[in-house]
Amino acid sequence: MKKNFISISILILVSFFAFNVIAQEQIKSTFQGKYHMVNPEELLRMGEVGKDFYPTPPPIAPVRNIAEFEHMEGVLISYRTSFGIPLSTITEMAEDVIVTTIVETQAKKDYVIGQYVSAGVDTSNCNFMIEPINSYWTRDFSGWFIVDSSNNVGVINFPYNRPRPKDNDIPIAEAAFLGLDLFGMDLIHTGGNYMTDGLGISVSCDLVVDENPGLSVADIDQLVQDYLGVHTYHLMDDPLDLYIEHVDCWGKFLDVDKILITEVSLTDYRYNDFEAIANYFANSICSYGYNYEVFRVYSPNGQPYTNSLILNNKVLVPQVSGTGSNWNDSALAVYEKAMPGYEVIGFSYGSWQTTDALHCRTHGIADRGMLYIHHLPVYGLQPQQSSYEIFADIVSYCDSTIYSDSVMVLYSIDGSPWDTAAMILQGSKTYKGEIPGPPGGSEVAYYIHAADESGRSVNHPLIGAPDPHIFIVETASGFVEKTNEPNKLIIYPNPATNIINIMLILENNGNVSIDIYSSTGSLVKSIDKRSFTKGTHRQAIDIADLTTGIYIVVAKIENKAIYQKFLVVD
Repeated sequence: MKKNFISISILILVSFFAFNVIAQEQIKSTFQGKYHMVNPEELLRMGEVGKDFYPTPPPIAPVRNIAEFEHMEGVLISYRTSFGIPLSTITEMAEDVIVTTIVETQAKKDYVIGQYVSAGVDTSNCNFMIEPINSYWTRDFSGWFIVDSSNNVGVINFPYNRPRPKDNDIPIAEAAFLGLDLFGMDLIHTGGNYMTDGLGISVSCDLVVDENPGLSVADIDQLVQDYLGVHTYHLMDDPLDLYIEHVDCWGKFLDVDKILITEVSLTDYRYNDFEAIANYFANSICSYGYNYEVFRVYSPNGQPYTNSLILNNKVLVPQVSGTGSNWNDSALAVYEKAMPGYEVIGFSYGSWQTTDALHCRTHGIADRGMLYIHHLPVYGLQPQQSSYEIFADIVSYCDSTIYSDSVMVLYSIDGSPWDTAAMILQGSKTYKGEIPGPPGGSEVAYYIHAADESGRSVNHPLIGAPDPHIFIVETASGFVEKTNEPNKLIIYPNPATNIINIMLILENNGNVSIDIYSSTGSLVKSIDKRSFTKGTHRQAIDIADLTTGIYIVVAKIENKAIYQKFLVVD
């Protein structure tokens, strides 16, 4: 990976004046300067990281690491000399969840309450942890939430990768405050450099390898498997090329099958690095069994748009002022497209940086009594049959009784009004429902719903009807002009107005180009040209600029071509 020579130069200059006895070889490229950065004094104490950490045995397997986009009961922030986030953001968060603020003294608690009252924060949704702290980067130092084999939520502690002993002890205090079991994973890490999908796939920059020189990649994989239930750990080369090497500075899981990746200008020297990351995930399989849907947010001036917070059905996105602010609305539009049904809200603040924004300074607190639905969706092209079985495991983490008549699959055929089918308990936690089989060529959208006596009511996917699971029922001709063609191209809806969805199912890996032609044979859009892996790929295409008429999508796969017609209507 390229080294940031500007950062190294600043490091040398600052260190010279602050510590003119420090030899140049002691200066590390990970020096972070101000704000979200290790200061010179901390640089001299980096050897302290992990020294006093007490590991514990892991949770009893199977273990599941709760994802950020799952249901949260609260959010953790801190106040030492400032909040690090605008009070307007705290007001917004307290509308829906409990805001837990770490403060060092009762006097500071009283001061913060006064600030909250003045700003209109709902203080009935606020509580406080009175604990020593070093900073406000709660994302980096607070614990990670897991569920063990008994469906008990717990907290994973780890050696924080900064010599900040007060921050490093917060997971211990947090577990006690929440009444949860604490597990110590002896892997030097930081929350800003970690994201998970909740089903065993996680992503970090490979900084975690550099910071644990005594561990091999296999050792790291075993630790995250044992403590977090992670079976696939993507360790990525950092495309940002800045000191921080945190994944939240350029990427974000939006759901199990969706990932957001920063996009930079074609003239940016890092352009190829960002494109490589985007292509990597576009050709990687998500936990649902098909390729990730990759969304791009344009950040030509280092805008920290991926450094956002998902809080149940809201997405709080950092916005910038001045230079680069003209891209704020576009960033919000990307989130709205990627996460239909969510409320996307932008927040400006003077200290947002490329490497340090909203996500860094907040951390969701998982719902300890979560009503959890585990479901692997029916997707892609499905053979025509009389019905489609939908299975889900549904459990209450607070052992609340699930209302049997609340468990159902809601479905819509080709955009028709939603219908319901009861899901019946098959065993201790497995439910089954059946969607009646529609005619060939139909698009089936569905989601699962459940409720329990605790008052919780949930869907899968979380947002429900605005962004359901979708599959297509195959026709006798198989949706391709050549019935013996092993690869398949599906377009829906058809007819369409502003958007079409392209589903490409490949028998083997291969180079693919996708283009749209008019009925007269003129090329009107070039959609994609890259290497695809075997499996199912989905992509939404904006066709708002196309006039009414018939068009043809052509997918050229190696030396073969498959095509489908679609109709654009007003």
